[in-house]
Amino acid sequence: MEDFPLIVSMIPLMKGIPASVIDNKFYLHIKPILMKAGSLKVEITLPDHSQRADTTEKADEIFQLYIDGQKIKEPFFLPAIESGIHRLKISSSFFKEVNVTFTIEPAQEKVLQFELQEPKSFFNITTPRGAEIYLDGVKLSPLKINSLSLSEGSHTVIIKIGDYSISKKINVVAGKNYNLSVIFDIIIEED
Repeated sequence: MEDFPLIVSMIPLMKGIPASVIDNKFYLHIKPILMKAGSLKVEITLPDHSQRADTTEKADEIFQLYIDGQKIKEPFFLPAIESGIHRLKISSSFFKEVNVTFTIEPAQEKVLQFELQEPKSFFNITTPRGAEIYLDGVKLSPLKINSLSLSEGSHTVIIKIGDYSISKKINVVAGKNYNLSVIFDIIIEED
């Protein structure tokens, strides 16, 4: 620092500052800004209850990280990223996709943290009034038939109206939404 001395001036903001302040030591942390860039660190965690949380799979096998369309490999640290607005995308076949816009200031050390979310499937059921609805053998109350969250896999739905019942198997894919409608109709045919 002898080649480039710095002069610091402190101006009091109020009257009545004690004389002892002059004898105090003040420490400054000075960082040169040599370019219009900052650094970025991305921390990604998996949900605790996820089947993938305890695996030894590499991050690249579980998800992919893209910044401005460029794939970033582990460790997710960019020591010099241009200042400005950037787009971050985390894509995975096991978790919900994340799309975020963020800004980097010159000399800024930014840390972005994400916890990936498992995709959920929702099931909406529309039936005539008075119908009883069973999902995997469990009777559903009328309040729970809209936006019912389902796990991935095979499920059986049974609809009972009076003495009649209809059953249907459904194979739920994570992240997809399903609508089930039951319509009773009278068909008249003329010969």
